[in-house]
Amino acid sequence: MTKKRLSFYTNIPTPYQIDFFTALSDYFELSVTYYAEIQNDRQWTLSQSTSLYKVRFLKNNWLAKTFQKFMLDFHFSNSIFKIAGKEKSAFVILGGNYFIPNTIIALIVLKLRGKKVFWFGERLLPNNSAFKLFLKKLLLLPLRMGCDGILAIGNTAVESYAKYGFKQPKFNIHYNINNTNFLPRAIHNNSPDESNRQIILTSGSLIARKGMDIAIKAFQGLSPALKKNKQLWIIGDGGLREELTILAAGDNDIVFMGFKEKNEVAATFKQASFFLFCSRYDGWGLVVNEALAAGLPVVVSNTTGASELIENSVNGFVVNSQDPGKYTEALEHLMRLPGKSMSGMREANLAKAGLIDSGSMARKLLGIVERCS
Repeated sequence: MTKKRLSFYTNIPTPYQIDFFTALSDYFELSVTYYAEIQNDRQWTLSQSTSLYKVRFLKNNWLAKTFQKFMLDFHFSNSIFKIAGKEKSAFVILGGNYFIPNTIIALIVLKLRGKKVFWFGERLLPNNSAFKLFLKKLLLLPLRMGCDGILAIGNTAVESYAKYGFKQPKFNIHYNINNTNFLPRAIHNNSPDESNRQIILTSGSLIARKGMDIAIKAFQGLSPALKKNKQLWIIGDGGLREELTILAAGDNDIVFMGFKEKNEVAATFKQASFFLFCSRYDGWGLVVNEALAAGLPVVVSNTTGASELIENSVNGFVVNSQDPGKYTEALEHLMRLPGKSMSGMREANLAKAGLIDSGSMARKLLGIVERCS
């Protein structure tokens, strides 16, 4: 059967976009247009098989480079007119930022050419300021008027677009990963830990938004009996590394792992017993997907989009607070569970991970395209 053509326009390559695009290439003749090759705040090294789908990178013009001094993901390429003007796919997905020139120009040109255009985006945050709310609605107007549908990243994102007046069909296509990277056969360093310790793992950039300070305080707050033979491993790097190291000073059970490439992450997750994510805000939070794929019980903030994947006492706990003590309570609850309950949580997470991976989301998108074409 001939594959349908699908085009995706987005900011830059990310590890998990590549997982999704690889899965999409099984069902579509896929073309991906990146607005740039990399941003200065990204550390990963990426490779992707361009034999599976077509990839092209645009070059930012002088105006974009000027604005990027203030906003890194502001993209404007002179070639966006030509790319959108020659687009062959009947179905196009736009991602990235909704108010940057590349998105708006591509949307207008594609709609004039009769293409079906869907927006792929995280939840829209509310604004308490009347002026900011007016400005946001104004910036969203091209999407609200021009898009044929919304591919929202999570159920809360679906709800947020409805609140901003989007009448188009909305579908939950959340961020996803290739779970096969977490299978034992895919992990080269999978030697058993014979130290009898348990690892609480957290992962993310060392920036204020990710709440690593909350995670450190939550770990330090564990009762001495439960903290015995426990370690907190922190994957990630960033501007707060020195400050967080000072906060953790004197506690040899807090280990800063540094940044890890995608192919190193799974082995670290598989050594852990619990996953902790105290982010003050995350549109989604793919590290939760990784924890599910590794079968880890999860303690996560309710301000993380991916918290919708966690059901209290079934596969972890969702904490409705920035109080480190609340995270400590949730961790201690997990640690006191009998082995049978912990095994049930692991099985629940592994089962859920199989329903939300890149292959599942690609098949779901195929159904949406067929329905909307």
